[in-house]
Amino acid sequence: SSSGAVLASRCGKGGLRCAPAMALDRSARLRSLLRRFGLSVVQLEGRESREVAALLRARYFELAKRCHPDVAPGQTAAAEFVELQRRFREASRLLRARYSE
Repeated sequence: SSSGAVLASRCGKGGLRCAPAMALDRSARLRSLLRRFGLSVVQLEGRESREVAALLRARYFELAKRCHPDVAPGQTAAAEFVELQRRFREASRLLRARYSE
């Protein structure tokens, strides 16, 4: 799959959940997002939060350079770039939450 592909998947669709289920959902979502950035939870285990954030940010910038609308041809480049930004923000938020627990 293309690293800049627009994803249709959404998480957290409606409904009430108990706290453990929500934590499990966040953990699964984080694993999914990290895979899309070419990272894994196993690679990041035991690392400091700043180091993990730096790895994610570096991978984001690498992907952003390839799929930025000014560089990438095609009509979907802008949508792909926006989706990449959204995934990065979500992964960053989930990592911050994980390290603050």
